Amino acid sequence: MMNIITDTTLLSRSICSRGHSLHRITYCWGHTPLIFAGGAGAPNAIGLVFVCGMAIGTIFTL
Repeated sequence: MMNIITDTTLLSRSICSRGHSLHRITYCWGHTPLIFAGGAGAPNAIGLVFVCGMAIGTIFTL
């Protein structure tokens, strides 16, 4: 009985982790232009906070 639960848990974890990883990668990739945007200094800082925050969160959840 315990083997079935363990196998099912590991399978669902592998399926769900792929979706989360792809979401985090596309989020960081999509907000990268905010880092390099010209103009006032605020958009650069906001972009850096978004991208670095998601990257750090990703590292801690692995």
